[in-house]
Amino acid sequence: EAVTNLEQAKEQIQVEKDKAIAEIKGEVVGLSLSIAEKLVKKNLNEEDNKSLINESLKHIKGYEA
Repeated sequence: EAVTNLEQAKEQIQVEKDKAIAEIKGEVVGLSLSIAEKLVKKNLNEEDNKSLINESLKHIKGYEA
């Protein structure tokens, strides 16, 4: 029984570790997007902004088909 409890504890630890890693990855993605958004807003002029929007719309429309 002690071995079974130890194995269950190890499995639970691994599950919690995986959850924590997934949560951290999500936070990193969110922060990266926020930073990228701020950089883009700071560095794009109106013409670049329109071009980026048009390229994004073309890309999205390609997935709608």
